[in-house]
Amino acid sequence: MYKNKKINGQNIRYFEKNNGSKWTIIFVHGFNSSSIFAKNLFTLKNEYNIIAIDMIPEDSKKDIEYDELVKIVKYFIKKNRNKKIILLGHSLAGGIVSKVGIHPRVKKVIFLSTITPSMIESKGYKFLKNHHQPKSKLALILSNKIEEKAKEKYEWVHKFLDRDSIWAKILNETVLDDTFMGKLDRRYKVLKSKSYFIVGKDDSVISTKIFISYVNSLKKEVKIIGVRHNPIKTAPKEVNDYLNKIVKDSIKTTKKRFFINK
Repeated sequence: MYKNKKINGQNIRYFEKNNGSKWTIIFVHGFNSSSIFAKNLFTLKNEYNIIAIDMIPEDSKKDIEYDELVKIVKYFIKKNRNKKIILLGHSLAGGIVSKVGIHPRVKKVIFLSTITPSMIESKGYKFLKNHHQPKSKLALILSNKIEEKAKEKYEWVHKFLDRDSIWAKILNETVLDDTFMGKLDRRYKVLKSKSYFIVGKDDSVISTKIFISYVNSLKKEVKIIGVRHNPIKTAPKEVNDYLNKIVKDSIKTTKKRFFINK
């Protein structure tokens, strides 16, 4: 069921489902999204409890601040004191859960079709950066022309290119910032021992090929489920089965450790 909580002066809505598990997955959405990205899991048989956060108040007109989003996720980690926490970040939220994931109560981190440092090599990324951070008047004019053509073909493109969007600031301060992307690389490396990676086929937003290549460079494997940018939407049962497996395997590992140390 959906609930509301005042966090840092903001009215934050979140979905909570208690399945009586000792493990809770906190779902953190990405760019121009909400808890709805995970809704296809809500009615399935989960081996985990669910918290899916609407990180941005529905009627918000404020620019979105990265540090505020981090604080919201930290609040929910602290709120669930008696549970083992798994963070699942989608898309832009890879930059959030990679920072919060070092919290000692976070036992696992799942990166679902998330941003990676290797994105900077893609043509789409370079265009996006030139669009939001044009280096000349000519570059600005060309970018605007391409934007018009792209919007005619891809409806989702406008949300990424809108310079007046409440998401524009966080886009410039995270994904399009070289320093942030360097930090992201280091954070992925710090967390890789407790991390899992999922991507859909033909994801044109973060690039399936680039995502897999980057994760493999960390000596980690990628689980390919569904298609396009949100595998939960296109293959909810398969995603849920995989999340259930992660939880069950974690329980077995915990029990094994207990008996070894006994």
